Amino acid sequence: MELITASALTYAAIPVILSEMDTDFVTRFPAILIGLKLIIAFPALLWPSLRSKVTRLVKDLSVLFFASSQAFFFVLSLVLFTQACSYVTVPVAIVIAETWPILTALLLGYVMRGQVSHLTIKELGWGGVALLGIVLVLDIPGNLHELGSGITKGGFLALGSALSMGASTALKSRAVVILKSQYQIGPLQSFFVLQLYFLSILPIFLIWMYFTQQADLNALNPLLNSFTDMFILIVLIVLLNTLSSVLYSMAALRISKASDGFIWFFTPAFSLVIFAIYSGEAIMGYELIGLAFIISSNLFITITANITAAFKSLILSLLFIGTWCYFVDPIFDQKGAFEALAILSIFYVVLLTSGIDEVSGQRREDQQNVIDFVRQIYNAGPMTHKMFDSYECAKHPVLQKRRYRLLHRHLEKERLLEALATLDKLSLSRTRSLNLGRFTSLFFCLASSFLIGILARPEGWVSQIFITTYLSSMVFSFFHLIESQLSSSKSIYQKTKGPTQSGYLMRIKSKSIKIEDVIWNIILSIFVLSALSLAFSLP
Repeated sequence: MELITASALTYAAIPVILSEMDTDFVTRFPAILIGLKLIIAFPALLWPSLRSKVTRLVKDLSVLFFASSQAFFFVLSLVLFTQACSYVTVPVAIVIAETWPILTALLLGYVMRGQVSHLTIKELGWGGVALLGIVLVLDIPGNLHELGSGITKGGFLALGSALSMGASTALKSRAVVILKSQYQIGPLQSFFVLQLYFLSILPIFLIWMYFTQQADLNALNPLLNSFTDMFILIVLIVLLNTLSSVLYSMAALRISKASDGFIWFFTPAFSLVIFAIYSGEAIMGYELIGLAFIISSNLFITITANITAAFKSLILSLLFIGTWCYFVDPIFDQKGAFEALAILSIFYVVLLTSGIDEVSGQRREDQQNVIDFVRQIYNAGPMTHKMFDSYECAKHPVLQKRRYRLLHRHLEKERLLEALATLDKLSLSRTRSLNLGRFTSLFFCLASSFLIGILARPEGWVSQIFITTYLSSMVFSFFHLIESQLSSSKSIYQKTKGPTQSGYLMRIKSKSIKIEDVIWNIILSIFVLSALSLAFSLP
């Protein structure tokens, strides 16, 4: 994960350098990049330890397939992106093309099966959140009027560029692994070796240049002059690209989760920060919100912390409510809206408090019943203990009811009347749940607060506090109550062997919270709140 982050950070400096170049030169940079890749391939032929291996690689069909394919899709991605910019604005084309980390993650599970796990639906969802961050960083909502009439064709071309780049990255990862495992060619050497396979793509690229760029051939001399003037910047780009590629190749040898590739979504964020530091220009409000999306989604995916669904809902509600309120003005007159919210809040707090109290009481009652039951069957035979374990492990209500009846009949047969009475109380406490009407009322209060708060909200600092604290805290408390209800049947004790062979001892097992989980939750919450507050305070 650290290597991919370093690779993305290194690559993020390239767009900042391109911003200092001549615009006409930058539009032709994809063609120049192909030429540079061919030049970079020469060390593979001059490196003594590589020359003998290169001749062996030519005969390896698997290396030929993966290396040539990654070169082909890389060139195809540049060609399609250049064409897409002819129909839609560059920011729109970038946003669509920047979906490639999702496509790479989807392909890695298949191209590198056995080493990399498949992408899950949950991880795919967080990838979508990161993509929304890129949309916000590039201010697509504020530039919808500039999309142009060719949005459909341009969008498909940009999507094709993303598909091609995703395929190129996944195939390159596989090629790097083969070169290391079968030929002992490390990440640095493999970078130069893989450039050789661009030679097989060169004829296709030249044909495309001939048929699509003929009108620009007359401008070749000025282009060469620009190349000379910006030689130092071009060398710097080549060095950064080399370092980024080598770092990613090192990561490809160790990657185990396909979702680790989502860290590449950090690239636009890193570019934004680097450009702000380099130019001295302040980051805009919408850019801050976009950064919050990207960082939040990547932290949820890549950090192995035990984050609850309630906390995830808190962060998502902060992000989406804050974004809506930043870009969309109030629709209705806010007069009377907060009087309605005050009444709804009173009902919400009363219902929530009673609900949490009921869940807590149920857990205490369940705990005491279990302790009493185990004490009463302490000297019972192993069959009784086995049936009780089976009853405890049952999660599905139908299965739990069936095992309750089996245990009930067994206790009647063994004449354990006291344990029988405790089992009935235990079963009764477990079948009780929060009234459905109470959940419905809570949801109604929450939905009404959302509508009132989003469609008619105050102005100034009151709006910031309301958006970042009030609504999101209601979402958090609602999901926290649901989590408490769902986890009320979980065992909160630990069983160990007693002094006799058939006996059991009980001790209460308190839930432990990892300190790193708490720290990450606090850091992420503070970051999102700070980003939103600062975004709303900027002009």
